[in-house]
Amino acid sequence: MAQLDFKNCKGHVREHQVMLEKLAEINQKIANDDWIQNDIQEFIDKWGKHIINSDMAFNVYQKKQEFEPVG
Repeated sequence: MAQLDFKNCKGHVREHQVMLEKLAEINQKIANDDWIQNDIQEFIDKWGKHIINSDMAFNVYQKKQEFEPVG
């Protein structure tokens, strides 16, 4: 993302960090048998929205860069 000068690179990376932190939190809850289905469903919903919005936006940007001359 940084190499392609993606405008929201820092924000996108932060979204991934937040998701990984939440996943680690859920994993700990599961290990402690202290989880509820809603925790997992909320995470999956947010992850899906991230893929549809943020990841696909980068995908479109990346493909556009392939066809535009540099400089």
